[in-house]
Amino acid sequence: MSELDKVSLERDNLLEEVAELGKDKERLDFLERQNDLKQYTGRCVFRWSGRGRGWRLHETSLESAVESARQAIDEAMKLWPGIPPF
Repeated sequence: MSELDKVSLERDNLLEEVAELGKDKERLDFLERQNDLKQYTGRCVFRWSGRGRGWRLHETSLESAVESARQAIDEAMKLWPGIPPF
């Protein structure tokens, strides 16, 4: 593989990563808009189900709830920086 081919491949990979980041932003923006509707409390939490149903990101009145989906995910990442508890 020539140096030019390597550079082209690296550029293509970078463009794919940037495109995926854009999709992630759109996904999170969608979640934020849902939370902004405040159909219940306008506060949300990311947590692990106590009934073995996996993770949950939901609007809630739980005391640990925060103002945004992004913040709820950030808080979960702080609590479980690696693999979450099961």
